[in-house]
Amino acid sequence: LKSGVNSLATITGLTEYYDLIMIALSIIVAVYVVYGGIIAVMYNDAFQAAIMFIGMAVILVVTYSYFGGVTAGNSALVDLWDTNFSHVWDSLGSSTGTLDGFNGWTNFSSFGSKEWMTVVTTFLLGVGIGALTQPQLAVRFMSAKSDRDLNKSLLVGSIFMIVIVGSAYTCLLY
Repeated sequence: LKSGVNSLATITGLTEYYDLIMIALSIIVAVYVVYGGIIAVMYNDAFQAAIMFIGMAVILVVTYSYFGGVTAGNSALVDLWDTNFSHVWDSLGSSTGTLDGFNGWTNFSSFGSKEWMTVVTTFLLGVGIGALTQPQLAVRFMSAKSDRDLNKSLLVGSIFMIVIVGSAYTCLLY
């Protein structure tokens, strides 16, 4: 809510009305959730997911077209570390900013290294599995009409995550 108010106040130039905008949006959200219930919240989530999906798909297409295709874009991603950061680390005289086991943006970390432990415990376990156990998501799973609906949502969710994560990595190229 706060980031939405920050964006709205900055874009409109109404920063002096920040508190008033915060109160107004809080009331709108409260009314929407109270009168709409879980269905309204799920429609809202679906709308936000659609916006994110379309935005990230556009970023993916624009990035690859900017670099001349998928192969050229992936090559640019491989070269990203040496091109953009090597001079910083050389000036510091070390590989500051990375953990032991970092093998670049396109290679997985060395097994058992600090980098590997960070990736596995935060991204894979924390986000990949941990997200499924969050109470607000468990309520949505329980509200599904059937197991068939859950299976359909698995396919949609997988495609969504591939586009979002894939697009996020191509953003590093800019």
